[in-house]
Amino acid sequence: MEEARGALKTYPKSERVQFVAGLVLISIGKKSQARVHFANAIKLGVSKPDAYLNLAQLSAETDRLDFALETLARAQDRFPDDLRVLIARVNVFRIVGDAHHALEATNTALSAHPSSVEAIFLRAILLSENGRLLEAITALEDLLDDLPNHVDALINLGRFYAFTNQPSRGLEATERAYALSPKMPIVVQNLAIRRRENGDFLGAASSFKELISLSPAFSCEALRQLADITAEDGLSQ
Repeated sequence: MEEARGALKTYPKSERVQFVAGLVLISIGKKSQARVHFANAIKLGVSKPDAYLNLAQLSAETDRLDFALETLARAQDRFPDDLRVLIARVNVFRIVGDAHHALEATNTALSAHPSSVEAIFLRAILLSENGRLLEAITALEDLLDDLPNHVDALINLGRFYAFTNQPSRGLEATERAYALSPKMPIVVQNLAIRRRENGDFLGAASSFKELISLSPAFSCEALRQLADITAEDGLSQ
């Protein structure tokens, strides 16, 4: 930090020094002060969008969501085709709970980067959040045609199938995700839920037990689900 202070005294008008000072302050937990330096870097005319992205991220983390969106809108004006900026706008709209504008922002990202897997995946998720489940399913199916090992797409496709009364297809998609990532807690959790929806209570119980051993963060919910399942016939013995 002393080096950063010295550089700031020597080069107070350097956008690079202001940006690095912000990074240093983040590393020692002084996020509010870091915001000031990222804002200074922007005022001095940064050549890359990183200062905007960091300022927006810190603002979102401190519930300054409107300011985060304003910062990203300014970044998009300055760097109109930067995918990181476009995706960041999508994510902040989702944090705000504005699924409609998040979907619009995703469409903007795809217009600039039509082959972006991240944007394609986000669009599918946002179609579901806007109540367009069948379109979301089609979007994920299309993505998986090109990338059959996309685990997050498989998990969410399994969920969406279940939401549209297609439990067996939901289980099939989730089993594919499990075959690819058997140690990922979110995959095991979804496998347990899909098994239960399909009436495989023994399999569901086994998956919830596996989840408890995999991740403390998932243990409480897994134990609750397991307790419910053990009340079913044949499992409480």
